Amino acid sequence: MSQIKVGFIGLSSRAKVKWGANAHLPYFQSSRGKEKFQIVAVQNSTTESAQQAIKDFGLPPATRAYGNPEDMAADPDVQLVVNVTGVFTHYSSVLPSVNAGKDLFVEWPLAESTEHIRELATIASDNNIRTGVGLQGRFAPVFLKVKEVLASGRYGRVLSSEVKSAFPHNPRDILPVGWDAFATKKFGVNTYTIGFGHLIDVMQSILGEVHDIHTHFQIQRPELKRVDLSTGEVVGTAKTDVPDLVILVGSLEESAIVRDGATLLVRYRKGVPFKGEPAFIWTINCEGGELRLISPGGPALQLNVYSEPVTIEVHDFATDEINAIEWKWSDYQMEIPEDARATAAWYEAYAVGVENEAATFQVALHRQEQLEEWLAGYKGQYDLP
Repeated sequence: MSQIKVGFIGLSSRAKVKWGANAHLPYFQSSRGKEKFQIVAVQNSTTESAQQAIKDFGLPPATRAYGNPEDMAADPDVQLVVNVTGVFTHYSSVLPSVNAGKDLFVEWPLAESTEHIRELATIASDNNIRTGVGLQGRFAPVFLKVKEVLASGRYGRVLSSEVKSAFPHNPRDILPVGWDAFATKKFGVNTYTIGFGHLIDVMQSILGEVHDIHTHFQIQRPELKRVDLSTGEVVGTAKTDVPDLVILVGSLEESAIVRDGATLLVRYRKGVPFKGEPAFIWTINCEGGELRLISPGGPALQLNVYSEPVTIEVHDFATDEINAIEWKWSDYQMEIPEDARATAAWYEAYAVGVENEAATFQVALHRQEQLEEWLAGYKGQYDLP
C-alpha cells in the first residue's frame, strides 16, 4: 500500500496549545505511522512559520511550507488535510480544501458557528469527501470495551445508565489569561461545547441517540479569577455566561442493546471532584448485570488521564459476583504518548477504509445542533456583550 500524503494545518512548536504536536504528530513519526502516511506539506499563518515547524519537528527538508490555506488546497500531492489550529480558524483554513475535494480531519469543535459547520458538512457530503472530527473518545479502548460487552448481549439489554462526571482539567474558578473566549457562550468554544460535548458524544456513540431531553444548567461560579499561568499571579476577574454544571436526563432509542424506555442521566461539573473521589463514574444497568467504569482522571479518555488505573467492573446478577473486565491499548498505541493513542486509531481506521467508530462532519453538525438546542433556553446569570 502506498503512503497516504498528508498536509498539516497549524503544526507549531510555539503554539499556546500544542495539540497537533502532542496528539497527532507522534503517530505519523512512529514506525507504523510512517508505513501508511507521509507528511508532505505544512501550512501555518506564514510560510516562515511553516518552515520553522518543519525544522522544529524534524520533518524531511522536502516538506513543502505554505502560508495560506489556498496553497494547501491547490497542492495536488496532498490527499488528507489535518487541521489542528484553534477553532476560530477552522472554517477559513479548511474551506478551500473542502472545495478542492480533499479528505479532511479537523479537531472538535468543527467550527465556531453552526452555520459554518453546516456549510462544511454540506459540501463534504455533496462531494463524497471522507471526513473526520476530533471526537477521539470514540476510539479510546476502554470505551470500545464497554461497547463490545453490551453488543455481546451477555448481560441483556440496557435498562438505564448514569454518569457522574467532573472535568478536573479546568480549575473551579480560574480563567487563564488569554483564554477569555472560554468564558463566553457566543464563541462556541468552552467547557460546555468541549468537555460536555466530548462526553455526550461518546455516550451516544455507545448507547445510541438520546431524545425527550430535560436539561438543567447552572453557573455556580459566575466570576472567575484571571490568572497569568506563567507567574501564578491573579491579574483581575472575568464574568462568565457559560454553565459550569450541566444535568441532562433523556430516553435512549430502542435498539439491539437498549430496551425501550431506557433512561440516561448525566451530571457534568467543571472542576475537580470531591477530594479522593474519581472524576468519572459511569454505570450501565442491564437486564442481567450492571457495568461500572471508573476513571479517576476524568471522562476524557482520549487524553493523558491514566495516572491511576481506569477500571471496568460488572455485577453479574445471576452469580451475584463482581468481576473485572480487562481492556488494553494495542501494541502500536503503547509505543506512542497517551495523548496520541486514540487519534492514532482514527488514522489507522482511515488508512484501511474502516471508519465505523469515527465522527464525520455530518456527526459534528448533529452534535452541534444538539448542544445548541439544549442550551437555547438558558441565558445564564449575565448577558455578556
